[in-house]
Amino acid sequence: MVSYRPYIPLFRSIILAIYLFIVFPNSITAQNKKLVIIEGVVTDTLFKAIPFANISIEATTAGTISNIEGYYKLELNKTSDSLLIVSCIGYKTEKIKLSSNLSQKINIRLIPKNFEIDEVVILSRENPAHAIIKAVIKNKNINNPEKKPYHYSSNVYTKIELDIKNIEAPKEKGILYKNFGFVFENIDTLAETNVPYLPVMIAETKSTKYHFKGGAADDSEVILATKIAGTENASLAKFMGSMYMDVNVYNNQLNFDNVNIASPISNMPLLYYKYYLTDSIIDENGRKIYELTFQPKMKKSNSFYGKLFVVDSVYAIKKIDMRLSKSSNINYLYDWHINTVFEEFTPNEWLLKEYKGFLDFQFEETDSWELPGLYGLINIIYDDYNFSANPDSSAQILKDNRYINSLDILKDDDYWNDNRPVELSEREKNIYQMVDSLNKVPLFITVRRTLEMVLNGYYDFGRFELVDYQKMYSYNEIEGHRFRAGLRTSNEISEKFRVGGFLAYGTKDQRFKYGANLDYIFNPLPRFSFHLNYSHDTRVLGQTDNPFLNQTILSTLLKRTPNNKLTMVDEYKASIQKEWIVGLMNTFSFAHYTLEPTEYVPFVFHNGDSLSLMRTTVLGLSTEISPGREIITGAFERTSIGNHKPIINIDMALGIKGVFQSQNNYFRLGLLYTHNLPLASFGYLKYSFQTGKIWGTVPYPLLKLHEGNETYALDGKSFNMMNYYEFASDLYVGFAVEHHFNGFFLNKAPLLRRLNLREVVSVRGLWGTVSDKNLNYMKFPDGLNSLKYKPYFETGVGVENIIKLFRIDALWRLNHLNNPNIQKFSIRLSMQIGF
Repeated sequence: MVSYRPYIPLFRSIILAIYLFIVFPNSITAQNKKLVIIEGVVTDTLFKAIPFANISIEATTAGTISNIEGYYKLELNKTSDSLLIVSCIGYKTEKIKLSSNLSQKINIRLIPKNFEIDEVVILSRENPAHAIIKAVIKNKNINNPEKKPYHYSSNVYTKIELDIKNIEAPKEKGILYKNFGFVFENIDTLAETNVPYLPVMIAETKSTKYHFKGGAADDSEVILATKIAGTENASLAKFMGSMYMDVNVYNNQLNFDNVNIASPISNMPLLYYKYYLTDSIIDENGRKIYELTFQPKMKKSNSFYGKLFVVDSVYAIKKIDMRLSKSSNINYLYDWHINTVFEEFTPNEWLLKEYKGFLDFQFEETDSWELPGLYGLINIIYDDYNFSANPDSSAQILKDNRYINSLDILKDDDYWNDNRPVELSEREKNIYQMVDSLNKVPLFITVRRTLEMVLNGYYDFGRFELVDYQKMYSYNEIEGHRFRAGLRTSNEISEKFRVGGFLAYGTKDQRFKYGANLDYIFNPLPRFSFHLNYSHDTRVLGQTDNPFLNQTILSTLLKRTPNNKLTMVDEYKASIQKEWIVGLMNTFSFAHYTLEPTEYVPFVFHNGDSLSLMRTTVLGLSTEISPGREIITGAFERTSIGNHKPIINIDMALGIKGVFQSQNNYFRLGLLYTHNLPLASFGYLKYSFQTGKIWGTVPYPLLKLHEGNETYALDGKSFNMMNYYEFASDLYVGFAVEHHFNGFFLNKAPLLRRLNLREVVSVRGLWGTVSDKNLNYMKFPDGLNSLKYKPYFETGVGVENIIKLFRIDALWRLNHLNNPNIQKFSIRLSMQIGF
């Protein structure tokens, strides 16, 4: 599945948050917090704790619920002489007057009402809530909207808002305030949290969603109209659609990045949650509705607490209102409030009516210091369901392609005034004007581009971009001190073509390296593009494509051996990339390579003769099969995100002797299978399998040089305990398995629980050999060997999420321990930013 998620607007909002923190330090409420704390215990007349009582402040939406022991706590910026309202099903509501701006401890005793819960048929002494939730699970596949055995469509309206929280207008009205004062006119206080915030992005999308009886994998969405504050890029509309914003509580897990949160109606609900039957009512249509309250069963588990309302007899969900547990181990996500409403559109068929989501992102917080964070508000409204047995032709085409075929979707205000199911508030209307004005301020543009460079790897000058800043300086034993600069055209010149190039110089070899490339996009969706590249540069053959470990300042600082296994390569390459349908892409290429030997990587035959230049011409065909894959697509870049389905890559290459003085005929075939498998509370499993074979007689640089790593940085695609140029094969099989437990064990250790650390275990293996004809063709350089059918293994244990940024692994090499210059044990470090 190709999707466009709101990463670009979210990123710009983060940029604005950081920028305002730098430029207006007095505007951020990053100071000693003088919160008003209201806390206490709710009990009945017999002093028995009352769990899940509702506690709120009158005339606001600030509130909470009591826990299983009846304890509650409210943290407020301020209070007036208002009332604390305490209510619970089966008890009379109590109202207590609060003192203005004064922290108080208030214990509340509720008086029972004359109230009887309707009878529920249960077995023996079973918790009545358990009987109901088991019935919900039994009927999940029947009631799940994504598994209905018939076609239907619905109109969908999606509205998304992003805000910066903990911000106030600056008191100093200097020159900066004169430029940006209009921004702070939009500061408001969110009723959900009673915290000041500044809206910075709003987006609306009108679409038609199609469900096909084959299941959710076939569901699709046609974007009809969009409006996004601060941009006219229609392609962003795709990720503003409902398919990538709503939450299906019928799924076993709700996935947030690579973090899995157990649904309260997962297939094993009693493993994760405690349930209580708190009410049974008759709704306006005469149906019996059960109200169940649930809370996490285990401390520090990724889970929710809240209420769900179940329709009797069909056991469908009518409504669910839940929030993320405060003890969840999810970076930066402080709160996630989900409110989903279902409606009976045909008899006993309950489908989505409305979804409301509230996300609270907090970058860092202590008891006395709070940096700005982000709020995300999502509202999706479904209406006009159509249960036609034969979906129209455009929907059937979309089922196969899942693309926006028309970019004429940027609609004017008249369209939105006629088609919004709910009117925008005055505050929401002002966001459009404010964001558009902000992006015209030169100082803001400059700072935004600088911060984008740090995060994206290039600096935007407007019509041109400075690229690969991490490669501007590096050091190796062949070139000495290496300096490099790269430049390319930006989307401001064209979104159809891009021209780039680089120039590098080494102080030791005193040689210039250079390159140029051209990208031309015939059609962005589905992708059809042409690429032309020439480079004259050094590289380590067999190294992975990790952009931070290939001739960068980071690889220079973290190297563990002299970086001397470099080869000068002249590359001429032309390729065409064609996406046939979603999940199936081919790349056709024609390339010619000329390789120069060095004293560390010589080209010497067994008879003593040497080769001054090695040439090879290659026809290539690669195939990527990735059903269900989600892609962020820009004009030129494509980035895979959050995929939990397998990806298969098949690479074929034909070496042609005689073309441009090429010296070898050969055929190479490779297969790579990768999969990220979510495992609910047990984290997720990343595993891959690769195999390949080379037919023909080739010198060692054209064999499969297995990916090593000679730095102290952890490389997820390498055998980290293997050296460069240590093993080569013409027939091989390899695997990698890495289990991320997401704190399953460490979260249960009392002394470590607060650190939110996460465990990782890994193992990698490789089996391969080199045929006699290839062993006898050219001498291997010192240190390069064939596995000779003896497998290679390495394993490791690690801890990630260290201060939310770092991962440290202890790695062991298990065999081939007599090879020269190897490490049997090592500590490796990596940096990762994620939830």
